[in-house]
Amino acid sequence: MSVCLILSLSVNHASAQNLKCEKQLRAIEKLKIHDEPISMPKDSFLSMDGTSVRLQDFIGQTVLLNHWAVWCPPCLREMPSLISLSKKIESKNAVVIPLSMDRSSPEKVNAFIKKKEWQDLTFYQDQKMAIPRALDIRNIPVTQIINKSGLEIARVVGMYEWDNPEVLNLLDCLNED
Repeated sequence: MSVCLILSLSVNHASAQNLKCEKQLRAIEKLKIHDEPISMPKDSFLSMDGTSVRLQDFIGQTVLLNHWAVWCPPCLREMPSLISLSKKIESKNAVVIPLSMDRSSPEKVNAFIKKKEWQDLTFYQDQKMAIPRALDIRNIPVTQIINKSGLEIARVVGMYEWDNPEVLNLLDCLNED
């Protein structure tokens, strides 16, 4: 019973937070705002150094979870704006998580990242595609906005320029207590 109560309080808090930040959410074009926050899967994925990670490891931070692949031209065009955004939000209790859906080896994905000179961002890989499958993500790029409680509140399907004032305003709002 206590687990149900805690989950209910988290969802209610997340819904209230959505209302508080509704203006900032609506300012971002292409953003699909969820009526109710969505729980995230508990599956693990790997950092590019092979460390096992779960989305629950980032609870307490606002997360932009970006699903991408090396073979996806819109993903590659979008990535510089995510890297730029990540530099601006380092002190905002928020993080960008680029999650590669490539099935090739981590070494190949890492080599691609180095070739693109994207070392300013920590990359991750989900070779099994467990996270995208659990979240019914069929096309990329997709970027999910996950609140500090670990619940998805919105997502953008398709390419977006993330390095803009509207996104920074939203992250500021989501990180207010």
